[in-house]
Amino acid sequence: MPMRSVMGRLIGLRKAFLSSNLSITTLMDTTLKKYDPLRNRLRPMWLTRTISSILESEPTVSSISQECTQSESKEVEEKCIEKGDIIDLNDFLFTKTRDYLVKNNNQQVKAGHLKGKVIGIYFLSLPIFADYFQWAKGVTTLIMDVYKDLQPDNNFEIVFVAETDKSVKESDSQKRFDTEFSFMPWTAIPISDITSRKMLQVSFGVSRRGYIHRSRFVIVDPTGMVLQCDALRLFIDYGALGYPFSDERIKYLREEDYATAKQPSLKKLLTSPERDYVISNKGNKVPIHTFEDKLVAVYFYRNTPNNNSILVELELAYEELAKVEKNFQVVFVYGREPQDLLDFPTTENLFWENFKTMPWLALPFRDPSYKKLNRIFKISYYNVFAHGGLVIFGPHAKFVEPFTADILLQYNLQGYPFTRKKAGKFITQEVEEFKLEMLWDPSTVFTRNDGRQVPFCQLAGERVVLVTEHDGSAPIVTHFVNEEFLLMLKERYLQMKGTDDEFEVIRIVYGDRKSNLTDYNVGDMPWLVSFKSQLKLDLGSYYWKDLPFELDYLDCFKVVVFDQDGRLVRKTKNPNFEDYPDVEDTDIEIRFQLCSLRLELLTTQR
Repeated sequence: MPMRSVMGRLIGLRKAFLSSNLSITTLMDTTLKKYDPLRNRLRPMWLTRTISSILESEPTVSSISQECTQSESKEVEEKCIEKGDIIDLNDFLFTKTRDYLVKNNNQQVKAGHLKGKVIGIYFLSLPIFADYFQWAKGVTTLIMDVYKDLQPDNNFEIVFVAETDKSVKESDSQKRFDTEFSFMPWTAIPISDITSRKMLQVSFGVSRRGYIHRSRFVIVDPTGMVLQCDALRLFIDYGALGYPFSDERIKYLREEDYATAKQPSLKKLLTSPERDYVISNKGNKVPIHTFEDKLVAVYFYRNTPNNNSILVELELAYEELAKVEKNFQVVFVYGREPQDLLDFPTTENLFWENFKTMPWLALPFRDPSYKKLNRIFKISYYNVFAHGGLVIFGPHAKFVEPFTADILLQYNLQGYPFTRKKAGKFITQEVEEFKLEMLWDPSTVFTRNDGRQVPFCQLAGERVVLVTEHDGSAPIVTHFVNEEFLLMLKERYLQMKGTDDEFEVIRIVYGDRKSNLTDYNVGDMPWLVSFKSQLKLDLGSYYWKDLPFELDYLDCFKVVVFDQDGRLVRKTKNPNFEDYPDVEDTDIEIRFQLCSLRLELLTTQR
């Protein structure tokens, strides 16, 4: 029935209702039953307000026409269930003609099975493409881990709600449902109950918010309170430890993680309430306290080319350090995240198959400590294997190095104990030996903005500043010089022009054309231009940060500076003219001294 007809009927019934003892709720129920069974279950607040306004005044159909239109436009937003709402879950999961859910063995599960439990409603689009099927299976596998861990306490149940594509035939949807549901040990809304599945999707905003072809997980506690409207990430991050997945529980766990990150120890990171040991490749239990006084590498394994390269170097380092009786130990951790499951199978048999070839220790398969390590170090966070999967702990965790993989791959055994401090010594030596002449072929000819050509050889004996820019096609925009620095550089360039302190600027273009932003700010400057493709060596490197453990991958440093002798004296990601307080404000020189580079290296490569 159209909304205006409903309003007209309400107006016609107004006197009858006013003369009776019926409440607004009863009036709403009576009207909605004639309007739409779906909205009858939702009891939208906008209709309650509209009915109230009708009861309190003497409106006509035309006078409420605008209100009806506005109400209907807000209907989708207001009827969506949000976190903190109280609902009667039985109204959504069961109908008058169906008082059961189904399992993949055709068993029917009654409503009483859900009483007193936290309920997870698992929305998942039935896969259409093979790649999506693999991804969906990986996500389902992780949810299954949590489900199995919580089953002994009998306090958690999951209801699968399949999302189907309108373009797919009903028979094909049934086949896809049977295939997907066959892996699931929990309950489901029957695929044939299209009305209930659609109602759930609309009620929780799944269809409206564009969640098609992905999964979504809603958590409802035993009282009917919606604890989470999208808890999938909580399942991945915390596993069964996150139960009941309330904000209070997650806050507690996050505070616990933060405290551990501030004062890390192998005991805090590797143990669990049920376990204070790791295992050998023969299954023997090795107490964690027996190697806390050693240098310990925690190795997160994934079957990828980069990680296999780390494995080769780590095995060589382990063997060589054992020969010289260095106190060095490795703990193997088998990855089990969505991307891990997509890239390669992670069964217990495969865990042992890989582990038996390794000479070190390991966390037991599917141990909950993996999730704790992953949360704190973000090793495999949001499908990005952040640090190559290797973290070093000093004796008694006096230091923690999350970037060991990069150091090991670059410096091999020479990088022992594989810390940024040790890498900084190598990097300092490398950059001190670096010369401007190493970047370009001697026959290179640069072009100024005004079209004049300058041979590379003419830059001999001059101070040179390299400034990177991009044309918008480069993948990481934030790694290029900002507008403020460009204007300051322009000012200094003009001030020093014709003096003993003058310098040349070369714009290094990452991309196919010069940056419009750089042209706008300094396009009138007679600076030289070179494309990255002309460089013989890469200016790129890593820029390492301290806690929280994050690695910022650089395509390039923003500013690189060479002195009159062609020596590299500055290489920075965050260029400015006020880096070093010991230089007076009146000194307008760019830092062409080698000490500036050393200071910066000590700052970034800690």
